[in-house]
Amino acid sequence: MAVINKEKARRAVEYYFAHQPCSWGQALRYAGYSYRFSQNPSNWKKQAYVQKMIDEVKRKLTGEGGLKAEDIEAELTLISHGHGGKYVKVEEDGSLVPDYTNITERDKKLIKEITVDTIKRANGTVQTKSRVILYDRMAALKMLGQMKGAFKDHVEVKGEVSLVERLQRGRAQVCDEPRGDEIEEAPNGGDIY
Repeated sequence: MAVINKEKARRAVEYYFAHQPCSWGQALRYAGYSYRFSQNPSNWKKQAYVQKMIDEVKRKLTGEGGLKAEDIEAELTLISHGHGGKYVKVEEDGSLVPDYTNITERDKKLIKEITVDTIKRANGTVQTKSRVILYDRMAALKMLGQMKGAFKDHVEVKGEVSLVERLQRGRAQVCDEPRGDEIEEAPNGGDIY
């Protein structure tokens, strides 16, 4: 059985639960495990120490009273007001390159996924491509609006209408509408059915 780096394992477990939806493979890569190792995390998750950590983080998240609305609101506010564009550097050739050398802990929560691909060309050169996916700001704003009651999904109508009034309006509506067998002439010479 392999020796577990406890710090890496804790980082992976915390990342997994803090950045949902996230796969265990993504969490392992974030924590510093190799790509190959992160492709099959099932054996790693079965280890007693990792299971203990997973249970500990779950208890922390769902402790007394479960998740608090204030915590959810704070995370959504961070995502909806975050600006990941400040961590992009423009190269001399005009290409954009992510530069996270001065990223704050707060802004790390904006990042959903980072993918780095290294391509070896036939002429011996190596090209690195990075892709950064941020959490969806519009979805966060929508959820915040729903939490705050900014959107009205239904309209309440109060008042009473008696049965007699409803019947009278229904009859008047039926009498005012032309029947299907009557044809009216339109002003432009066409037919109205």
